[in-house]
Amino acid sequence: MWEKLVQEFKNYLKIERNLSDNTISSYLFDLKKFYLPLYLNLSITLIAIISGFFGISLIESYGFLNISNISLPLIGFIFGYFFLWSINLIYKLLKKEDGIG
Repeated sequence: MWEKLVQEFKNYLKIERNLSDNTISSYLFDLKKFYLPLYLNLSITLIAIISGFFGISLIESYGFLNISNISLPLIGFIFGYFFLWSINLIYKLLKKEDGIG
């Protein structure tokens, strides 16, 4: 059943969305492995930090936090990383194998 759903999704991406073969293979790789490539993770991180440095934000105002534009992406990166790292650590202690990537 899973393979049928994946094939239908692949057809949707190719026919209706007209995506390239490389993009489709990235989607399918993520579906099979639940893994985002390192270059994508680093790109997202750099975009967030650079946009914070230049004051570009999707959030209108977070002045109530008294945090500068560059601090918010850095704090989010640190908390996000350690949150996922702690989930992986707990899983590794329980199951004796990595749970994330």
